[in-house]
Amino acid sequence: MNIIQRSSIPIYQQMFTLLLQAYRTKYLVQRVSARSIQQMKKPRSRQTSYKLRQRLIWFADIMRSYLTETVIDLSTEDMIVTMAKAEDIDEMASIHMKYVARLQEQALLSENLKPIHKAIIQIFDLGVSFAEAHSANDAATSSTRPAPASRSASSTKTSRFSKSSRRKSVIPAVVEDSSSDSDGDSAGSDDPAASTVPASSSFEESLETINKEYERLLPFVTAGLRSVGRVGAEPVWEMLAERLGWVGRTQAAVRP
Repeated sequence: MNIIQRSSIPIYQQMFTLLLQAYRTKYLVQRVSARSIQQMKKPRSRQTSYKLRQRLIWFADIMRSYLTETVIDLSTEDMIVTMAKAEDIDEMASIHMKYVARLQEQALLSENLKPIHKAIIQIFDLGVSFAEAHSANDAATSSTRPAPASRSASSTKTSRFSKSSRRKSVIPAVVEDSSSDSDGDSAGSDDPAASTVPASSSFEESLETINKEYERLLPFVTAGLRSVGRVGAEPVWEMLAERLGWVGRTQAAVRP
């Protein structure tokens, strides 16, 4: 009998996917440099871009920290201690199954927590939309400036490279499709509406849409975590809600 059973693999894949989405969001948002935002002509766009850049990086950092340090590290440490006391393979397999179930629950991957998980993924998607909006705006701005042929060709190659890199950073479809399908099946009255940024929107409209969606989704996540934390008596959920709520209060205090 194997200690790691086949049914555990999808949960490991979901954990890995969620972590990749957090890292991917931070990577793409950080590519929008503070210097490029400073060079924007419209004050409103500058303010919104600065605010969104800080918020999205902060959110990605909190989720990465929660998943790696609170969920994975602590659960793994407890499992190793318990494994050392196991008397046979059957007991070790049982310990591992409990470990995987704990990972799934605390990482918000279980069926009853999918509305919260979906809202978190939507905030990650806002980071991608933010980076794409800035990339398109930079391309439109640079196209209006005359440039030497050599530099124009170089910028074209760079643009193609950046687009290719962004495509490669997308989570593998095999893993994401399974989670998105199950999300759609479990959508209910508590499920947040899908956040979308219309492709035809102007740059300023895209920023405002992303900002409004962020301000709608973050309270949904924190309220949901507090609610399930009280019902399920899971302290890590309330701890995460407190951190996200503190971020929201801090950002509201410095709102321009």
